Amino acid sequence: MPALPRYLQLRSALIEAINAHLRQQAQTGREAAELLGVARSRAVDLLAGRARRFSLDALVTLAENAGLTVRISATRPYRKS
Repeated sequence: MPALPRYLQLRSALIEAINAHLRQQAQTGREAAELLGVARSRAVDLLAGRARRFSLDALVTLAENAGLTVRISATRPYRKS
């Protein structure tokens, strides 16, 4: 199976971080939705890890709504010596 495109890897990583936080803060999909400020169906998509249903900027907003801080860094590729 081919590797996921980088943007989907980034979305998945952010979803994992949000879900880890939600597991500590919310017991149900309804509680997660309230914490995130979204509809329950949207929270369920997030909890199910459906990365393709969320843009990266939407995930950043959801992370901030959940009380997380999001940091992004970009680096040059390493040169082989």
